[in-house]
Amino acid sequence: MGWWQDIMNARQNREEVERLTKEIERIELTKEEVRYIDLKKEIENIEKHNEVKQEQLRAELDMFKKSIEKERASLEKEVETL
Repeated sequence: MGWWQDIMNARQNREEVERLTKEIERIELTKEEVRYIDLKKEIENIEKHNEVKQEQLRAELDMFKKSIEKERASLEKEVETL
């Protein structure tokens, strides 16, 4: 009866290997999903940062534009008084 038990053990071992292989594949997929989510969040953060930076640069440009316009108006008044 020892050989029959060996066959049954081999079958159980094969089933366990198949189950574990599927579990490993699921874990690997989960790792890829987590990496995908991380990359997606990173891209969103970069895009958000870029939007904030663009707003900051626009505000800075507006500030320079107002300063230039003010200086130009001041110079025009000086020219008119000459």
